[in-house]
Amino acid sequence: MSSCELCALARTTPWYAEYDAPFRFVILDCDSCDVPMAVFGAHESSPSPEARTVMQQALARIADSKYPRGWYFDDHMRQIPEHYHVHARPYPAWWPRAVRGVLLLIGGVTLLVAAHASGQQIALSAPGRDGWIPFTLPLIHRHTTYTPVEIEGVAAVRAQSECSASALILPLAHIDVRETPWLQWRWKVEQGMTISNERVKAGDDFAARVYVMFRFEPERASVLERLHHRLLATLYGRDVPGAVINYLWTNHEPVGAHWDNPYTSVSKMLALESGTATDWKTERVDVVADYEALFRHAPPPLLALALMTDSDNSCQRAVADFGDFRFEGR
Repeated sequence: MSSCELCALARTTPWYAEYDAPFRFVILDCDSCDVPMAVFGAHESSPSPEARTVMQQALARIADSKYPRGWYFDDHMRQIPEHYHVHARPYPAWWPRAVRGVLLLIGGVTLLVAAHASGQQIALSAPGRDGWIPFTLPLIHRHTTYTPVEIEGVAAVRAQSECSASALILPLAHIDVRETPWLQWRWKVEQGMTISNERVKAGDDFAARVYVMFRFEPERASVLERLHHRLLATLYGRDVPGAVINYLWTNHEPVGAHWDNPYTSVSKMLALESGTATDWKTERVDVVADYEALFRHAPPPLLALALMTDSDNSCQRAVADFGDFRFEGR
């Protein structure tokens, strides 16, 4: 047990409280992600529900004072699964209060009410509806319009871009990609664009793209990368993603082609479709396998899903439909 970091608990970060009754536990800042966490005193992975409730109530008092904009419990023990601990994480700054209200605490695990699970399948809220958040970029003043529609029985969103760019984002903080690694959705491109080189900044426009965003991993980052991430967090909000996979509907890149995003190498581009199509195309991708192939290590937890139609660089017009997003087990 001496090898367990949570049993040793060196005072390398601030401690908020230490309890001996009704059992031993402490509340301190996590040295990996810099948020408060409650750590069970005994080396156990699953204390009683009563014990977890006591710990969460104490942690809630700390989190309420530290994060007045709102926060949530996260007891997914990624690095030390054998010793129970629970984090209090702040909501991203771009996560409006209306969306925060969609969250409920059920059995100590936070779930999106907008999603429902059936066995190993999690159907997400229809795009453009409950839980999806408009996201705009600071220096882009013309924004893509997203209109909820129903097409052939599919609750979808229609994206129309004219020299514009903006996205819709769905937070996914509590979907465990290890349990449900398959992401499936339907999309079609009614009007595409003509772009000679989609791998450079001037050609970084796509009639349809789906982003899978992952949490930042400070332990894997260099000093410069951590500084860059901190600057982005100041600009966009605390919880900006680390790595990102862009699943693309391209103009002419062949299916299966992949490359680094021209703006940042932590965003990888992967072509799934090309050209235009007026009929639905169904995609099913193994997010874990794709991440491991593109980044050469296991993925961190999910942060969010996003979709976008953008044409700001080439100043053209594009129209696409997205619908029926779900995660599935193997």
